[in-house]
Amino acid sequence: MKNPVKTRLLLQPALFCGLFLLAACSGNIILVPGSSKPLDKRFIGEWRNESMRVECATFRGSDTTFVLDVPAGQWEARMRMQPIRTTYKADGSYVSEYRTLSDSVSLRREGRWTANGKRLILNETQPDKREYVNEYTISGKRASFSSTLDFDGDGRNDDQYQGVQRKQ
Repeated sequence: MKNPVKTRLLLQPALFCGLFLLAACSGNIILVPGSSKPLDKRFIGEWRNESMRVECATFRGSDTTFVLDVPAGQWEARMRMQPIRTTYKADGSYVSEYRTLSDSVSLRREGRWTANGKRLILNETQPDKREYVNEYTISGKRASFSSTLDFDGDGRNDDQYQGVQRKQ
C-alpha cells in the first residue's frame, strides 16, 4: 500500500514545476532561436529614449557629484541630439542609433540582448565590446530602467542610471 504522505510530497514539486512551465510558456518570455537564452517579447521592436537621470558619484574620479537630468519632452534640448533609437529583434540582436538633430546617424551600437522579465542584458559587439545590465519594468508602451554603470568614464561602476524608453 502506498504512503499518501510520501506520494503527496513527491507530487507537490512536480505540480509546482508544471505550473511554473505553464506560466512561463504563456507569459512574455521566449527563447532565442537555437539557444536557451530568454527574451522578453515585449521588447521586440523599436524603442526611443524619453527621459533619463544619471548621478555620477565621483565625477571623473573627483569627489564632485554630477547629475544629468533629462526630463520627458526635453531630450533634444538637453542632449543636443534626437532620442536614441534602439531596435530589439526576435533573433536576440539589437541596434541602437544615435542621431543628430538633422537626422543623420552619428553613432551605431550593435550586439546581442537577453531579458528574463526583470533584467535586460545588452552585450555590445560594435563599435566596442561591453556589457550593460539593467533592471527593468514594462507598463504598456513604456519601459523603466535602472542600473549602476561607468557613465563618466572614470573606470568605476559607481554611477546611478534611471531611464524611460517608449515603444514606437
